[in-house]
Amino acid sequence: MAENVRVICRIRPLNLEEISGQKGICLTCLSPTTVSIGTRVYTYDAVLDRVTQEEAYEAIGEPLIDYVIGGYNGTIFVYGQTSSGKTYTMEGELQYIELFGVIPRILGDIFNRIQAMRTTFEVRLKVSYMELYMEKVKDLLNPSKKNLVICEDSKKRTFVKGLTERCVNSYGDILDALEQGQMNKHTSPTSMNRRSSRSHCIFTVIIEQRCVPLNETVTSRLSLVDLAGSEKVSQTRTMGNTLNEAKDINRSLSTLANVINALVDGSRHVPYRNSKLTRILQPSLGGNAKTIIVICVSPSEANESETKSTLHFGMRAKRLKNEVKRNFATKTNQWKRLYDKEHESVSLLKSVVGRLESEVGRWRRGEIVPGCEWFKPEKYISASNFSINSSASNFCGRVQDEMSRELKEKEAQISRLQEENSRLQSMIADLRLNEIKKSASKSQDDCGVLKNELDLKQRQLRDLSKVMEDFALRLEAKSRQMGELMEEVNGLRATLKQYHNRDELEVVKLKKDVTKELHDIASKLYRVGKVWVPSIPDRCLEYSEDVLEDQLAYMRFTLKCLGDTGTTVEVKPSNDSKTMPQQNVKKVSFCDPETDQYAVRGEEKEPINRMGDCTTEHPRFVEDLRTIFQVISKKSKVKEAWVS
Repeated sequence: MAENVRVICRIRPLNLEEISGQKGICLTCLSPTTVSIGTRVYTYDAVLDRVTQEEAYEAIGEPLIDYVIGGYNGTIFVYGQTSSGKTYTMEGELQYIELFGVIPRILGDIFNRIQAMRTTFEVRLKVSYMELYMEKVKDLLNPSKKNLVICEDSKKRTFVKGLTERCVNSYGDILDALEQGQMNKHTSPTSMNRRSSRSHCIFTVIIEQRCVPLNETVTSRLSLVDLAGSEKVSQTRTMGNTLNEAKDINRSLSTLANVINALVDGSRHVPYRNSKLTRILQPSLGGNAKTIIVICVSPSEANESETKSTLHFGMRAKRLKNEVKRNFATKTNQWKRLYDKEHESVSLLKSVVGRLESEVGRWRRGEIVPGCEWFKPEKYISASNFSINSSASNFCGRVQDEMSRELKEKEAQISRLQEENSRLQSMIADLRLNEIKKSASKSQDDCGVLKNELDLKQRQLRDLSKVMEDFALRLEAKSRQMGELMEEVNGLRATLKQYHNRDELEVVKLKKDVTKELHDIASKLYRVGKVWVPSIPDRCLEYSEDVLEDQLAYMRFTLKCLGDTGTTVEVKPSNDSKTMPQQNVKKVSFCDPETDQYAVRGEEKEPINRMGDCTTEHPRFVEDLRTIFQVISKKSKVKEAWVS
């Protein structure tokens, strides 16, 4: 039948060096089956935290005894870093009984059980002890045998050729073999362990049982393996040959981990042959053996990374399955012969029961049964038959005991599974409760944050409301001010319109005055010098200010000519005079472009000369003209002084 490998975790206490160095603890035992490191939780078949050697043996070795006696192969091996308590767990201190490890204790119990079986079975017990040092197999019971060869038999079972198998007849012989092997194995001091194992050691017990009534032989093997510990060179500070030993140890342990990973993953190729260690342990890894793996860990913070690696190895190994079978199979004819004997015995017992029931019935009815009619067993069972039936009954009883033991184990396993299920359900409930609490706490925190944000927004809203109110008040004030300004603007507009209308009337009046003055000036000029001056009809009032300005400029120039006594000037009317009504006058031109001097044609000289004479005779006339033009300029709002 296929069953999982049992994995047990043992946590050693802090040593004196770690205590004196005030090293912290990185490992926590949560329950008898659970351990945690950091945030990671690991679950095994059992967790042994600060237990005695006897308690460790009861959890590790004692459950395997019945299987080995019942014909199953068994294996116990320890795994872990150096100085984690592997050798102490397996061997202990042989000088003190209370410090015995798994090997001496389980061998003592097996020997005691075998002694009780010798009445029915012929039992022979053999032991072997070997070490795997630097990939070489050495016989620890015969140190002269070195570098032994690993072979396979016809059934593909591995064995070490030439390995000593010593028969033991007492428990003392077993302890002697164990002590001899300890003296011959390789150890070296390191910075982490004064007596560090430099090799993998395997102590094997071979139990051969022969059932006399059935002539049946059963052979079972119990392998007790003390693996060397994985090492970090930076911590152990090994050098030279010790460093080479550490490299070889780490390499073989790495191969062991690869084999377990391949078996767990269901790989088609399992690298057993990559190391002699895995070849020797092949029956225990995925083969026909009930296997218990003990992972030894250190709780010190200094070894946290190695402890995590060991715990991870244990979790992988827990998924490993072995095909466990008994090492004997009863033949058909043997079972038939046993059945016939048992059937004959049952028939005889039935007749005995019938005879006894008859006699008891008579006694119950009040009859007196004479002594000659009493039941006598010797009449039904002879001495020889009783001996045979007793042996057969003992064998059947043994089978029944095994069946009842298996039933009890299954019941215990069911009970453990139920307890584990209850514990897991409790853990799940606790986890859910913790999640709910965390969620509630987070929700409360979120509510607090939202409340703070709400308060902040409310304060901002109040501030904004105040700002809006102030703005509304200022807007209302501005609106009132704007209304007042609009009223003032409307009043100013009305006043401006009045001024504009008044100015338009004044402009019209001014134009009339200017026209009148121009008529007066023109008539005076004509009377004085009979110089050509264009007549200004009434429709000149319709001209624009630009035309009037041109006419004023023309008059100014004429006045200048009059003022310059003794100056001869040729006058040419402006271009704008073309737009005015023409009179029958003689036109004169301006200066000659070649001489750039004023010149007067012969036919025009006479009137100009007369104007000059008039100006000399009437000097006050010029002054009067200037006064008139100043008045006209002020009234027409001409800013420049055009009278020289």
